[in-house]
Amino acid sequence: MSNVVLQADAVEKSYFLGGKELAVLQRVSLELQVGEFVALQGASGSGKSTLLQLLGGLDRPTAGAIRFEGEPLRVQTPAQAAEFRGSHVGFVFQAYHLLPDLDALENVQLPAQVLRRPQAESEQRARELLDSVGLSDRMDHRPSELSGGEQQRVAIARALMNKPEIVLADEPTGNLDTGTESEIIDLLKRMHAERQLTLLVATHDETVARAAQRVVHLKDGRVCE
Repeated sequence: MSNVVLQADAVEKSYFLGGKELAVLQRVSLELQVGEFVALQGASGSGKSTLLQLLGGLDRPTAGAIRFEGEPLRVQTPAQAAEFRGSHVGFVFQAYHLLPDLDALENVQLPAQVLRRPQAESEQRARELLDSVGLSDRMDHRPSELSGGEQQRVAIARALMNKPEIVLADEPTGNLDTGTESEIIDLLKRMHAERQLTLLVATHDETVARAAQRVVHLKDGRVCE
């Protein structure tokens, strides 16, 4: 039985801007093994974010295929895409993307609400997750009352809410200072080990890449050995 949980198979992605075709990804192939921590390293504009969006079902490739557990990813409709993301994938973004009018606890519960999980059950899990990322005393604080590092901890807890097999993190330390960056890297490593996650982190930062078990380099929309 294959241990490959998520795969990009000769994936291409192009956009049309001003009547011209812009090729962002060119025949990218990538396999993620169950429980693996991989860094996707490349400069800004190399296609890292685009590849994460395709792997997470936020967008569809122009050519090639995304496969989940060996089967082509079926996200032809918004409902299918939402079901896949809600059930199997957690996202962590550079800009946190927390809702400003909700407190930390409410933000973490959002993915469970999408899948219509019972309120009491989801609240209990959100409390446990916030405690696990060191924010047990900040649950009732809104994003504007939290530091950048604290907001990213909330975002990591939110990504874990529905017990995903895969977490995709897009420049998760990009908005943080050096000391806080180290804390978030350590937290991601601990969550990966404790929860047996398959973790893919897109980064341009060598420090983040060194924390991973394997590094894949992306340059000008292509995987480089």
